[in-house]
Amino acid sequence: MSNTVDDQAARPESGRAGRGKTALVSVLILLAGVALMVLIFKTEPTATRGDVARETAMLVEVRSAERGRFTPVIEVMGRVVPAREVTLQPRVSGRVIELAEAFEPGGRVAEGTALLRIDPADYQAALRQRRSELAQARADLELEQGRQAVAEQDFELLGEELDEGNRHLVLRQPQLKQARARVDFAEAALRRAELDLQRTRISAPFDAQILSRDVATGSQVSTGDSLARLVATDRYWVSASVPLSQLRWLRFAEEDGEQGAPVTLRHEAAWGRHGAARAACSGWSASWTPTPAWRGCWSVSRTRWRCSRRPARRA
Repeated sequence: MSNTVDDQAARPESGRAGRGKTALVSVLILLAGVALMVLIFKTEPTATRGDVARETAMLVEVRSAERGRFTPVIEVMGRVVPAREVTLQPRVSGRVIELAEAFEPGGRVAEGTALLRIDPADYQAALRQRRSELAQARADLELEQGRQAVAEQDFELLGEELDEGNRHLVLRQPQLKQARARVDFAEAALRRAELDLQRTRISAPFDAQILSRDVATGSQVSTGDSLARLVATDRYWVSASVPLSQLRWLRFAEEDGEQGAPVTLRHEAAWGRHGAARAACSGWSASWTPTPAWRGCWSVSRTRWRCSRRPARRA
């Protein structure tokens, strides 16, 4: 025999009483959260402004002063620049027909080494022409000298007296001067043609290293064009920036034969850690450096040292 169970009686929490309990619990939780937040805000720490300039003890090394002669040591960075640098330019125009094997960037050449040749055919023809003109001028001079000798004989046979101006005309003095002038002109033209022919061969002006080359075989060059850039290899300058406050410790060679302050040059990549070169201060020039506030100040000076010897190794 079965009994029927009432759902409302089995779940007493349902209904109006259950909903009241839920609302009460929610209100209590909300009140607890608000109280907790109020407690947090009231008990939070307050930031206090401390003293920015805090006194700290400085670590110093104390030494007794000693009287004597001391040599200050100034360390600066420098840049090596060549003492001589030239740009080769042709003095005649033409087509490049030959280049030396060493005439390339990075190559080293000795003084007088032929670097390139310009086609000399036109200048050889001009030289032959000038020689012919000189021979013709000299022949005309000889003819005129013969005519003058005949005129002098005729004048002596006549035995007449003439003033100085007419005498020169009778003896053909103007014609003789003109013939001599043509000879001088032809000789100068011949010398110019010889120089132009010599200038088709361009040589190194000194022992040098080639920095760049601007021509190749077959290039057409004109007077004043750039052929190459060369720097001398016998002497270099080391240019460095020295603070003006330390410039007073340097001694410069004011006159020939005077020795400046000694300088030691170091370059670990080239000479190793213990390699060095000896030099001496030779001159300086001050530089003006403007500031952002449009006010200038003497800040640094450029000092040059001459180094013409090989670097000396130190043990």
